[in-house]
Amino acid sequence: MASLSFLRTSFRFSHFDAAKGLIVRRSKPATVARSQSTASQAKNEGPVSNTIDVTLRERNEKWDLFVGVCLERKPVITRELSELESKVQNLLQQLEFENSHKSDHELRLENENRASKKKDLDDDEVKVQLQTDIDEQYLEEFKRFQLAPRITEADKNNDTKSLDRALDRHLLLVTKIKLGDKHHWLLPHGQHKAGETLRESAERVIKEYFGDGLNVLLMGNAPCGFYKFKYPKPIRELPEKPKGAKVFFYKGQYRGGILKLNQALGTDFNWLKRTELKDFLPEKYLKSVDEFLLDES
Repeated sequence: MASLSFLRTSFRFSHFDAAKGLIVRRSKPATVARSQSTASQAKNEGPVSNTIDVTLRERNEKWDLFVGVCLERKPVITRELSELESKVQNLLQQLEFENSHKSDHELRLENENRASKKKDLDDDEVKVQLQTDIDEQYLEEFKRFQLAPRITEADKNNDTKSLDRALDRHLLLVTKIKLGDKHHWLLPHGQHKAGETLRESAERVIKEYFGDGLNVLLMGNAPCGFYKFKYPKPIRELPEKPKGAKVFFYKGQYRGGILKLNQALGTDFNWLKRTELKDFLPEKYLKSVDEFLLDES
């Protein structure tokens, strides 16, 4: 039954050519097959073709290239421990103390105490006994020593132009830049020039904004972030004018020096904590910057 069924199925789509002695398969008309294939392809590849059109159109558009520098001052002191961190630290210190051996200083004091009880001190033991007096002087000197305050005058006055604030936090440098008729708080940036690498452009931006007196270490040769924006519509509609700007960000560490802002490029500056950026930077701009900053919560 299976073989007969197979033959019926075969002959349903084929016919026997007696002249050639071959079984010739029937096929749908070429026009019908081609039209259905084209319709299927258009149905399946429609979104892809639209994406290709958009990509080609974007390739033909002109964009200005800019390089921005995220200049950061690293924390100077460790931040205060939380309650849980303090408990763990105390526990580890206690375990280390219990498992540690006595130091030479502790052994000398024990020998001195034993010798003083016997009251049979010789000259060498007298010298050892004087170590107790020296220790007392050290303790008195230590009591007079005071740690520098964690909260500085710049913290109390909220001086955002001083680096002597928020010593346990990262500080980022933002500048007030005029774009068109308005001023915006942004990271220092400049336009990329032909023949430069992006890193070379970042180094030039630092010198143009702050001169040679600022010591900055740029991190890596590749950008760490990206942001783009469109120019106002009247500018975009001008013939052969760029549609907007693409900004590539580099991270830099402040290593020292005096900051002198070039007033021709920026009218003001601030050293801000991460939590303060939202009060200065534009929302979309801040979102792009946040993507390459480590969480400091």
